[in-house]
Amino acid sequence: MFPGRRPSGITTGIVLIGVVALLPVVLHGSPYGAYIDYLVVRIMLLGLYAMAWDFLFGYAGMFSR
Repeated sequence: MFPGRRPSGITTGIVLIGVVALLPVVLHGSPYGAYIDYLVVRIMLLGLYAMAWDFLFGYAGMFSR
């Protein structure tokens, strides 16, 4: 890193995605491996739900009461 420079948002995002992708591999043999797998899948499903909600409510304007 250069002195006085902060990492950009893209760099931070790439590092976070890398850490999340490697976490199940690193913890595979540990007792927490199954929990990490479950947690990653749950986060991905909730993210998919949030994107679908954003599309239907925000972009398409389809909201039923």
